[in-house]
Amino acid sequence: MKVRTILLLGLMFSWSVYAQTGGLKGNVKSKDGGDALVGATISLPKLNQGTNSDSKGNFAIENVKAGSYELVVKFIGYAPFSQEVTIVAGQTTEVSIRLSEEDIFGDEVIISASKRQE
Repeated sequence: MKVRTILLLGLMFSWSVYAQTGGLKGNVKSKDGGDALVGATISLPKLNQGTNSDSKGNFAIENVKAGSYELVVKFIGYAPFSQEVTIVAGQTTEVSIRLSEEDIFGDEVIISASKRQE
């Protein structure tokens, strides 16, 4: 009898913990051409959770604690993007992200050579 009670309480506790989380899903595309950005980094820095977009630009982050968070999206050659998202317990929040292209400039590189006498 004690075992059943413990199992029942454990099951109820696990459901209550699960009910306090939600999810985040969406897609990442280029603002200009609408092309899917494969491998974009999507993160919720405050929670240290994140993922990458798939071959169609889609992504999903599950088991996110309910609350409001900063969503950060980065992809090489595009301007970083951030937006506040609200995660509701038991629901999945959907977002559609469009990134703008950004030029990448590096520091000047100087190459010099000299002829060595033989």
